[in-house]
Amino acid sequence: MKTILLTGANGYLGRSLIQCFSKQGRLTALARSPMDFPNKEIKTFKGSLADLPTSNIKAETVIHFANPNESDFRNSSDSVIKPEAHLDPLFRFCQKEKVKKIIFASSVRVYDGCQENEIREETIPRPTNDYAKWLFESENLVRNFGSQNNCQVLVFRFGNVFGGLPRDIERRPSVVPYSLCRQALAGQIELESSGLQKRDFISISGLEPYFHEALKLEGEIQNDVWNLVSGSSISVLEVAQIVSKEASKLQGKAVSVKMPAQLAPERPDHKSFVARFPEPEVKKHLMSSIAEFLRWQNASKN
Repeated sequence: MKTILLTGANGYLGRSLIQCFSKQGRLTALARSPMDFPNKEIKTFKGSLADLPTSNIKAETVIHFANPNESDFRNSSDSVIKPEAHLDPLFRFCQKEKVKKIIFASSVRVYDGCQENEIREETIPRPTNDYAKWLFESENLVRNFGSQNNCQVLVFRFGNVFGGLPRDIERRPSVVPYSLCRQALAGQIELESSGLQKRDFISISGLEPYFHEALKLEGEIQNDVWNLVSGSSISVLEVAQIVSKEASKLQGKAVSVKMPAQLAPERPDHKSFVARFPEPEVKKHLMSSIAEFLRWQNASKN
C-alpha cells in the first residue's frame, strides 16, 4: 500500500477529500492547526512545510494543498511568501524521501487572460492577477523539480469547488454559493457585479474521479496538467437565484436579489471548459448543497 502525505489537511479541500485519500494508501495529514479526523487510521503531523525536511514522515506521493488563498493577496501581495521560499522545504523533503509523485493544487484562475472560448488542458495560461501569477510560477517550479528528480508531477487546476460538510465549508467563507447563503439568511442578496459572468462549478464528489485516476497512475505520464472542472457553466446570477429560492422556502419569506447601482469590475468570463471527467448533474448537486448549508446555518443562528 502506497504512503501519501497531504499538506494543508485542515483546509476546506483537505478536510473534504481526506476520506477519499485515506482509501488510496497510508495517509499522513500535515496542518498547522490541530486536527480531529474521525478516521483514526490517518496519521496527523502538526506543523508547517518548514518542518517537513527534518520530520520522520514517510511518503511516496505528496498531495500539496498548502498554498496561499486568493484572499491572502487582497491587501498586499508583498506580504505573501515567494514561490521559491514556499516550496523549498517541500522539495527538500521530496528529495530526502525520493518521492515518486507530486499532485500540486492550482486554479483555473491562471486562464483569466485567455481569449479562447473553450479552455482545454493544453490552453496556454495567461494569469492576470497576483494570485494567479503566484500559482503559475509555482506550477513551473514544481514541474521543473519533477523533471530534474525523476518525480511524476500532476498540476491540478481547480475550478469553483463546492460541497462537503457544512462545518468544512466554513473554512472557505469566500466560496460564492455559501457567501450568498449568508447574505440570504441576513435578508437580502446583494451582487457586486451583473452576475452574468459564468463559472465552471464542480462538487467535492465530482473531484474524486480525478484523484482516483491520478493516484493509480504509475510511470505513464511524467509531467501533466489537469483541469478539475465539471464541463458545465453556471452564471453567478443563476446561483444567486437558486440561493434566493431555497432561503425563501426555508424562512417562509421572500429573499430578493439586489443588483448594484454601480457595477464592480468583473472577472473574465470563460465560455466553457472541457472536462476530463464531466459532472453532468452539477446543477442538481449545487442546489442540494446550497439547501443543506442554508439549513445548517439557520440552525446555528437559532
